Amino acid sequence: MTLTRWQPLSELRSLRTAMERLFEEGFHEPARLLPRWPWAMPIDMYETDTEVVIRASLPGIKPEDVDITAGADTVTVRAEVKRDAAVKAERYVCQEIEYGQIVRTVPLPIAVRAGEAEARFDNGMLVLRLPKAEEAKIKHIPIKAQ
Repeated sequence: MTLTRWQPLSELRSLRTAMERLFEEGFHEPARLLPRWPWAMPIDMYETDTEVVIRASLPGIKPEDVDITAGADTVTVRAEVKRDAAVKAERYVCQEIEYGQIVRTVPLPIAVRAGEAEARFDNGMLVLRLPKAEEAKIKHIPIKAQ
């Protein structure tokens, strides 16, 4: 039996090296740190003069599997990724797609009229148009001359 001397500093160096690698990869490759389905639902949100538009990427999801609720200051999108019932679980050779419910609640930058919102679904892209509330619209104030 061979005795090996314990060197705690070498273990600390390997821990430090691992932490440095984590931070380097995290800042150079942030996409690897982002959660995958069912937690991630990438969105774009922008404003026009009259509305707030939200675009959500939902590839492979049918419109009937999407539920949208909106209030004056938030929008919640729920979707479900369903398994193909024709394929039995034991027949998979590779299975990387996550299945289940996806939920994303987005705070809105401005008050909207949720009752007048419109949504359409096209090629896996949900486009939600929320008209701005009247008090939230930009108003121009004329300057009076003296």
